[in-house]
Amino acid sequence: MQFPSHLTVGMIFSNTFYYDSRRNGSVYAGIDVQLLKLLSEKLNFQYTINIVKDGYGKVNENGSWIGLAGAMGRGEADISTVYCPLLEERTQVIDYSMPYYTVERTFATAIPKPLPRYYVLLLPFQVQVWIAFLVSVLLVPNVLQQAIFRKQSWTDYFINLISCNDMPRRVENKLSFRVFNGSWLLSDTIMRFTYTTVILSFLTVTPRSRGVRNVHDLANAIEKGNFRYIELKGSVNAEFLIQSDSPDYVLRSVTYC
Repeated sequence: MQFPSHLTVGMIFSNTFYYDSRRNGSVYAGIDVQLLKLLSEKLNFQYTINIVKDGYGKVNENGSWIGLAGAMGRGEADISTVYCPLLEERTQVIDYSMPYYTVERTFATAIPKPLPRYYVLLLPFQVQVWIAFLVSVLLVPNVLQQAIFRKQSWTDYFINLISCNDMPRRVENKLSFRVFNGSWLLSDTIMRFTYTTVILSFLTVTPRSRGVRNVHDLANAIEKGNFRYIELKGSVNAEFLIQSDSPDYVLRSVTYC
């Protein structure tokens, strides 16, 4: 099959396809135009650019396609090199090529408010670490001492545990007790050193709340009424997040502007 000598190219104005008025007269520019020129040179064809309105394409109320997908479905455009997000429903009228570039998405929120200064004392460790540390400090030494170095009934064991009775002198002189005590002092030193090192780094910056880090956090913030998700009307981002089957990438509320 011979490649056509002329093609109608459907395009949409975007940050990859735009008018460049800095040259003599306005001309089309952008990465989409560069790709189109490269294809025309390699495949030896001429082209006419057809500017399409109504976005990338969606189904309107009467069931027909509008936008770029509609233009290509009706034969008003043969190809398009413009960035057109791949959606399953658009594959009914558009035959996509292999992707030649990808776009990473992010979202912007207000800077989280500063935390109270005393939070710096708690930030070096996570909650689970603090709980384990407090349990080990308050409970483990007495439990091990009473369980290992005393021969006693369970009643005496709990009484000594609660009252934190000291070890008899004969027990303190034993090698096993010294090893136990030394290991405890070593772990205590490591914990102190780790905490001191980490807290110094936190003192150099203003502590702030965690804020919104991903779509799941954003969905929770929107559900609680703390945030609003604002998107341009017809944005593929909103379509993807609303229709997503993954619970980590789904939003229930979008405000269009």
